[in-house]
Amino acid sequence: MRKVIKYFIFITILFTFCVQISFGLGKLSIEQINLDKYEKENIIEVIASVYNDNGIPIKNLNNENFNLKVLTMNYVENINNFSVNRILSESEPLYLSILIDCSESVLKNDSFTKIKKASIEFIKNCRDVDKIMLITFSDEVNILTDFTNDKESLIQKINDINIGEYTKLYDALNISLEKLKDISSPRKTIILLSDGKDSKELGYKIGSNSTSNDVLRKSELYNVSIYAIGFTDFDYTFLDRITKLTNGQLFVSEDTSNLNLIYSKIYEALKDQYLIEFVDPKPSNGKELKKLILEVKVDNDSAITEKNFVVNKPKERPVVNKIVIYYFLPIVILIIVFLFYILKRRSSVNKKSKLIKKN
Repeated sequence: MRKVIKYFIFITILFTFCVQISFGLGKLSIEQINLDKYEKENIIEVIASVYNDNGIPIKNLNNENFNLKVLTMNYVENINNFSVNRILSESEPLYLSILIDCSESVLKNDSFTKIKKASIEFIKNCRDVDKIMLITFSDEVNILTDFTNDKESLIQKINDINIGEYTKLYDALNISLEKLKDISSPRKTIILLSDGKDSKELGYKIGSNSTSNDVLRKSELYNVSIYAIGFTDFDYTFLDRITKLTNGQLFVSEDTSNLNLIYSKIYEALKDQYLIEFVDPKPSNGKELKKLILEVKVDNDSAITEKNFVVNKPKERPVVNKIVIYYFLPIVILIIVFLFYILKRRSSVNKKSKLIKKN
């Protein structure tokens, strides 16, 4: 009995350690320091990325997760007032695999028309740099396009989608995961729209060759986040499990009327960089080398990084000079004009007096 307890304790400790390793904080990176607003407003913008130890971006951080300091040769200043907003890298694409259920049941209540319209609108709103793959599933799984940013082609493919009878949900997910596996970028996501269960689970002869366990295992192994939109009689248990397992999210749509809003929420959730903005507490007057020290804390883990940058702000003219220019100069001009007028008047008077004496 004691040996059993010892083994149990050992396995528990090992499992806990593995969990910590799998979900620990990996890397903090300052991607860019932007000084476009520094000259007029003394504002410094910092773009940072935070990754776990599997190389996956950590999302949903806020001010409480960050600490900032600015250093120069003369001082160290803690930054207490700053804003944190989530953004997407302008140069790095998102790899989005959109899986659309085309089984016969989606024809109810004009759902399929709404799915197509919402999917087209979503594609239009994606950035030009984003890569999208379209997959439909019913009796068969069809890859309509591989990853592309050709929006016109993607929209045309959606308009040409045909309806089938059955639902090969697991096969569609399995194929999408295999496609995403070979992409080195950590910014890869599956967006699934489905209104039902896999036909295999319902006892039909036509169904997926893959199992739910196959999909769950691969989704965790390949580090692909899955966002699912379920409507009507979808498989809540499976979709809830796989979205939580992959740090994605499950959205429930009663009648597909709110698909545009859900798509927008998904795209917002994919923002995985942080724009940190603050006012320099001791603005430079001229050219100066500074260092930013950035720290992030996630749960009980932390990471720190630093980056040098140079501000080159034109020196401000002394306030005295401004006062002279704006206040005293006009007065001096008026005095000169007045004196000129007096001298001219006196000269005129003298001329008149000389003429009178001659006469």
